[in-house]
Order: sequence, then structure tokens, then C-alpha cells
Amino acid sequence: MLLALLACVLAHEGTYLVSYGGGASYASAMRSTGHDGYWLWLVVAVVAATVGLAFVAALQLRRLRREATASPTTSGGDGLRGYLSLLLGSWARLAIIAGCLYSVQENAEAIAAGLPVQGADVLLRHGLMPLLLVLLATLMVALVAALVHWRRLVLLGRIPALAHAWPPAVSTPRLQL
Repeated sequence: MLLALLACVLAHEGTYLVSYGGGASYASAMRSTGHDGYWLWLVVAVVAATVGLAFVAALQLRRLRREATASPTTSGGDGLRGYLSLLLGSWARLAIIAGCLYSVQENAEAIAAGLPVQGADVLLRHGLMPLLLVLLATLMVALVAALVHWRRLVLLGRIPALAHAWPPAVSTPRLQL
């Protein structure tokens, strides 16, 4: 959900920057469409949560890499085909969720600004640009998410190979009472 929210924020920001440019016209558009008071804090919170998620993912991949370094095989992940499969699945899910989040967000902002609610049409309010930016933002996020997931699968695939190479544990007699 966090990654879909990140993609939604990226698409939203991109739509407004392309539509209104920077500076005073951007600020005026953000103010008139109900973004005052929450947008900056939402962006900061999403970025902070994403950085935290990236940090945790990097730590986990580092831990898995350490555990898998002794293995000579590179099993798991199914190569490029596996990555592309993860990418397409991630992109589809993110695009649907981010598109819904974008629509809900824009309609809530319209209500807050006293403007008419447009339903799902908010994705087409500025032509195809919002929809294309949602697809582009979700693709960028999916590329990274799929790469992290794929690398995790590769490393996890190497770890069981190590477990089978170890000698069996010596059994110790159990004390019965």
C-alpha cells in the first residue's frame, strides 16, 4: 500500500507540475483545489515512510546476501523471466491501487474546496496526462519493488542449498522426567 501511495503522490505532483508549471501558478492551483494544509505533510510522511521501507529492505537484502555468500549456485528467481513476471504483477497491482487512490484523493480535495465531485473522471480531467503519469509512476515504483523482490528470491534460493550441504546435527539424548 505504501508503494501505491508513493506512486500516487508522484503522479499527482507530476500532473500538477506539468499542468500548471512551477511557481505562483502551481501554488494557486494547489490552493484553489483543496491542497492547503495537508499536501506538504502528506508528501513528507510518504517520503519518510518510503525511505524507512527502503532502509529495512536494504538491511534484509544485506543479511540474506551474507547468509548466501558461501553458496556457489545462483538458484531461485528464475532469471529475467522471473523478474519480468514479478514486474508485471507488481505494476498491475500498483496501477490499480494508485489509480483508485488518485481518484479518491482528487474527489476528497474537490469536496474540501467546494468544487463538484468528478468521480473516476479525475484521471482524465487534464486529458490523458494523469492516467499516463499514474502508469509511469507505478512502473517506476514497480521496477524497483520487483528488483528487490527478485533479489530476495535469488538469495533465499541460495540459502537452502547451503542448509543441505551442512552435516546433519548431532542428536543429543533427551532427559526424561
